[in-house]
Parts: sequence; C-alpha cells; structure tokens
Amino acid sequence: MFAYLGTYFSFALLTLLGKRRELNDSGYFNNRINILWFYIFIYLNLLIGLRLEVGGDWDNYLMAFNQIKELSLIEIFNTQNAYLSDPLYLLISWISASLGLGVYGINFICGFIFSIGLISLCRSFQRPLLALTIAFPYLIVVVAMGYTRQSAALGLAMLGLAGLIKAKNLKFIILIFLAATLHKSAIILIPIIGFAVSKSRVLLSFFGILFFILAYYLFLNDAIERVMYAYIESNYQSEGALIRLAMNAVPALIFLLLRRRFRINHYHDHEINLWTIFSFVSLFMFVIYPIFPSSVILDRIALYLLPIQLFVFSNLPFVLTERRSVQNLFTFLVVAWYLLVLLVWLFFANNRFWWVPYRSLITELFTI
Repeated sequence: MFAYLGTYFSFALLTLLGKRRELNDSGYFNNRINILWFYIFIYLNLLIGLRLEVGGDWDNYLMAFNQIKELSLIEIFNTQNAYLSDPLYLLISWISASLGLGVYGINFICGFIFSIGLISLCRSFQRPLLALTIAFPYLIVVVAMGYTRQSAALGLAMLGLAGLIKAKNLKFIILIFLAATLHKSAIILIPIIGFAVSKSRVLLSFFGILFFILAYYLFLNDAIERVMYAYIESNYQSEGALIRLAMNAVPALIFLLLRRRFRINHYHDHEINLWTIFSFVSLFMFVIYPIFPSSVILDRIALYLLPIQLFVFSNLPFVLTERRSVQNLFTFLVVAWYLLVLLVWLFFANNRFWWVPYRSLITELFTI
C-alpha cells in the first residue's frame, strides 16, 4: 500500500510545487526529458517492470511465458494462445527467454515502452506533473501493472499522440502500426488522424480508413472469431466498466462545453480537433454502454481514450481562471479528487488483492 500512496503523494507534492510552463518558439511545450523527468522515468520503469506477482493477468502471462520459453523463434509464432498472438510481444518474449530474464524481462521492456510514451505525452501539456499525477491511480497502477501487452501498446499510442500534437502525422501512423503489433486493438486509433488534422481532412480520412481496412486483414481477421466468442457470445462483462467510462465521459463533456476557452488558451486547431474527437468517442461509448453486448470491449477500447483525462484536468485550472491563487486551488482539488480515486480503488475494488500489497523483485532479493 505504501508504494502506491507514497508514489502518489510524491507526484502530488511535485505538482503543487511546480510552476506553469511557457510555450517555446514553435508554439508548443517542450517535451524533452530533463533530469527530474529522467529520474521519474527510471522510477516508473522499476515500479512497473520489476513488480512481483502484481496485476490481474499475472498468472496468465506467466503461463504463456512458460509455454514458449523452450521454443524456437519460429515455433513461438505458431503457438495458439490469446496472450501470444501479437508479433512484437512474441519477439519481446523470445528475447527475454533467450537472455534468461523470465517474465520480468518482458515486464521491464513493456514498462519501458509505456513509461516513455506516458512521459512524452505529459511533457506535451502545460502542467506535465499534474498530468502524471492524474495518470497514476488508473493508467499507471491498474493498466501498466495489469495489462502488460495493452499498456505497452498504449505507451506507443501516447508517444504517437505526443507527435500528433506537434502535427507529426506520419510519426503517429507508424507508432500506432507498431502498437498494433503489441496489441491489435491499438489500430482503432488510426482513423482519428483524419479528424484531428484540419488540412486535407477528407484525403487523410480516406487513407485512415484504407489503413484501417488493411490493418484489419493483417491483424484482426484471424482473431475475430475468438474475440466474438469470448466477449459477445459468452456475454463476458467487465466489473466497474461503467465507472471507468464515466471517468472519460466527464472530462470529455467539460472539454466540449469549454472548447472555446481551450482554443484561446494557446492550443492549435489540430490539437483542439484531436481532443474533440476523443471527447465525442468517449461520450458515445458511455451512452451505448447499457445496450452494448459486452462491457469488456468498451472497457478495453476506453483505455486508449484515457489521455483525455490527462489533457482536460491538467489544463482545467488555467482554462477556468487567470488568477494564480484560484488556479492553485483548482489544482489542489484535481489532486485531491484523484487521491480519492486511488483510495477507493485500493480499498474497495473487487480485484484489488491482485495489486495489494505491492511486491517488487528488488525488495524480494534484499529480503533473501
């Protein structure tokens, strides 16, 4: 428990002591990693990558690794396992097995990818430490420590979003393509580029849809039958999905209501377009929840929409008012709200026993 609360309070303290950043000459916030963020990156990577028996899918990933550790690289790609169906993740697993690093090597590499993506996205915002604090209760603790493959895919997606914010469209497409080799679901982000870019939107939408169709046949076609059975035909449901969808829907609604203030606050048109489509999709998923056959599909897709929380709530204090004292008050309220989110999850979530207490390979070695 101390690992989670201690980390959150450390991020929160840094946030409350931090200062508002200014735009650089290019009209964006500098997302280069300085010494503070370098240490944050190292800490996150150790926290996520060297966890021991932490996360709801720990046993499944361990069984999958034990299944392939004696196989050759070619044999690995022929395995029939839902946790071993993505080529880049298979390659990472093979490298870890070859080096004798076990499942920890996989977690460390995936944690590295996730941490780079998260930090790059946070550094793209006005208050990156506030965005990091917001990310901790769910995005870091639950997703990064629970969904190894999808968290790494999300890390690449966030790295792509950091590029898309700076109008680096090709970088976004390439990174989403790589993310899909870690978890096929990441490919759903490709079409948003056509809506996020103001110029040649029709042409970009066309190529986005074309890419999505090609990606479907490359990545999803062979898995669609399994997904349909597991998630729809079996009526598989995800506990707490409605709450998590609501957590995306609330900032989405706030952004749409205050979009004009975000626009005049320093953000470019393509950034506003990006978060507008994120907001509409977040609200749409929340609305269709009662009639959708499987909450698991909505829950997993919603993971890629989590950046809307980081963007909206890290900017909200500065969008609402220009008075520094009031901005500090709103910042404190955001920090307090996400502390409440963390406490509720740690003490009341049905599956919290997979995360509590936190155990690390480092502490285990020192104990021995």
